[in-house]
Amino acid sequence: MDPENPILYDLKGYALYRQKNYDEAVQTLERAIALDSKYIWGHYNLALAYWGADKRDQAVQEVRRVIELDSSFRDIIRGDGQFSKFRASEEFRKVMGEGT
Repeated sequence: MDPENPILYDLKGYALYRQKNYDEAVQTLERAIALDSKYIWGHYNLALAYWGADKRDQAVQEVRRVIELDSSFRDIIRGDGQFSKFRASEEFRKVMGEGT
């Protein structure tokens, strides 16, 4: 594994997230975005991992970062059922342009 490749850390982090190993997923995905702060999928998956780790504010901040990097990701997030639980957050709905 290339220790400088954010994509590999992202893939590993997402796999850990899917296994509900949220704390390790967060650490791994944080490493991915530390290597490339503009790697959108790292932020995307980190939002999911933060939510799983019960770090709701940080999860919403990552969603905000995704939207800042590429506003077309609003549609991707809306279509991804993994984000349905985020709708409980008023701040998430604001970030997504869904009002209150």
